Amino acid sequence: MKVMLLGSGELGKEVIIEAQRLGLQTVAVDRYQGAPAQHAADKAYTGAMTEKGFLTYLVEKENPDFIVPEIEAINLDALTEFEDSGIFVSPRAEAQKIAMDRFRLRETLDKAGVRVSQYHFTSVLEDFESACKDFNYKCITKARFSSSGHGSYIVNSKDDVEKAWEERKKARKPSEDVIVEEYIDFSTEDNQLVVRNKGTYFCKTLGHYQLYGDYHSSWQPIYRNEKERQGFEAVKDQVYTYAEKATIALAGNKGRGIHAVEQFLDFDNKKVYVNEVSCRPHDTGMVTFKTHYPGYSQSGLHMRAVAKIPIEPRLYQQTDGVKILCSIKPGASHVIVSPSEGWNPQFKGIDKALQHGDVWIFKKPYAFHEPHHGRRLGVALALADTVADAIKEAELTAHSIEVKTNENPSWKKQWMKEKHVVS
Repeated sequence: MKVMLLGSGELGKEVIIEAQRLGLQTVAVDRYQGAPAQHAADKAYTGAMTEKGFLTYLVEKENPDFIVPEIEAINLDALTEFEDSGIFVSPRAEAQKIAMDRFRLRETLDKAGVRVSQYHFTSVLEDFESACKDFNYKCITKARFSSSGHGSYIVNSKDDVEKAWEERKKARKPSEDVIVEEYIDFSTEDNQLVVRNKGTYFCKTLGHYQLYGDYHSSWQPIYRNEKERQGFEAVKDQVYTYAEKATIALAGNKGRGIHAVEQFLDFDNKKVYVNEVSCRPHDTGMVTFKTHYPGYSQSGLHMRAVAKIPIEPRLYQQTDGVKILCSIKPGASHVIVSPSEGWNPQFKGIDKALQHGDVWIFKKPYAFHEPHHGRRLGVALALADTVADAIKEAELTAHSIEVKTNENPSWKKQWMKEKHVVS
């Protein structure tokens, strides 16, 4: 059996490793040579995955049994054709199309009876202005085809409307279409990993925070203190119910694989709102590389589902019909990003970092850097007796690392410190 991975970043690398542990042949494809998953795969190819002809050439050459998309920049029509020819596309081709289209995703969730924030679809400035006004200029605007904050803007006043309209142009896929969403004053934000594998399984719910639109730290379980634990207990039935409904709405009952369902939790009003759905392992789920048992991280769970390999009964607990996967103990992740730009990123401080947790370097060949953003070069992982302590240890681990590149040979520290608990 052979699996072809489309998109070969750090998440894909773990998928490739887990596939090989299950005895599958592996093929890793990415837009640039030397992507992390290409280091581990049996075969690797480099090219534009948005080009249907390139993907068709690879599929005809390699004849994979499974195709696993890891990124959004893929020719979706090609996925549908591959699926129609008998190749399994995880979780199914139509689910990938829905998840990457904010308009279709919001309509699909709405029809499935999943609570979402109020919204308007717009494509012209006049309608856009009207939609913002309907929400009293307390809303979030997002380009139709985008992710990781690209093309999104938080509107807090009438003065922000024009800025938000211009921001849509920064989306990864150009489009005039914009969704305007009611701003939800939530207590915390979760990411619920849902495994569809001969039934539905849930990882313990993840907490996380972002900086400048990108994931920066995550932890499992979601609650950092007793107040959050009590708040989560009051809404957890909604968390699981809506997450399962969302995955079935996208992929159907026969869909297989892991989904990441991002939700807003309002503890005061005991309400849960589904915000986004990803049909693949998620960056926040990297914490499971440490908190879950070997072979059962988000990547291992994904490949087991794709290959129809069942989950061991001893590794989940069932309560009131909900199957929750076991974890080792509380843990956290924290990104290691590039403080400078250039080829051949190099690292020091790993010995110091390992006093607090683990360091996973992704071996990306090039590091880019912007004022509020650097390329993710690695992740720090830590376990502790409490989530709060794990978050602290993961942060200390990451901030022990210094980076330099060929073009910028001076060692530089991690510089992003917003929302941090130590720095």
